[in-house]
Amino acid sequence: MQFVIFHGTFSSIDENWFPWLKENLEKLGQTVFAIQFPVDDMSVVQKSPETYTNPKESLTSWMETFERELLPQLKTDEKICFVGHSLAPAFILQAVSKHHLQLDSSIFVAPFLQDIGNPTFDVINHSFYEHPVDYDVVKPLLGVTYSVFSTNDPYVPQKYNEEFATLTSGQKIILTGGGHLGSALTELPIVLELCKTRFFYE
Repeated sequence: MQFVIFHGTFSSIDENWFPWLKENLEKLGQTVFAIQFPVDDMSVVQKSPETYTNPKESLTSWMETFERELLPQLKTDEKICFVGHSLAPAFILQAVSKHHLQLDSSIFVAPFLQDIGNPTFDVINHSFYEHPVDYDVVKPLLGVTYSVFSTNDPYVPQKYNEEFATLTSGQKIILTGGGHLGSALTELPIVLELCKTRFFYE
């Protein structure tokens, strides 16, 4: 089975629990892709987010990277699972919609689809969800869908996580005290267990 791990805003595929998940899935004989998308320097954006223009981190630049570095490698005749953190779920919806990719499953961690009230992040994130997707088209393509989020995310209000899960008809998995489920964690066992259910499932 093929797994694709997507990082979020100002992030790297070498951070958080992403390397741990990749390593453990590969130990179980799975194919794992984890590519780095363009990101901006958060310290630069923080200085003046209201006047920051032309971010490297945009839906256009991420889609170009996806189409160049990942899409040619995917085998559409084999099962595919997309795993995305934070901003990545919004991008996954756009990529699946544009390329009509049929996934076996989707695992969305700390997902959202709107500005979160933080100017530094909102100026970067906005292009990823300003063009709505057709959920009647996208939902069947996402396969079995999970939305994993925490009760105390300091960035994304829980109601935004809930709204994402509802829009994608995903099963909600709510963790207690996990924050944004990002940089504070080098492992995230629930995500690995969800991945394992997919390649053990026939």
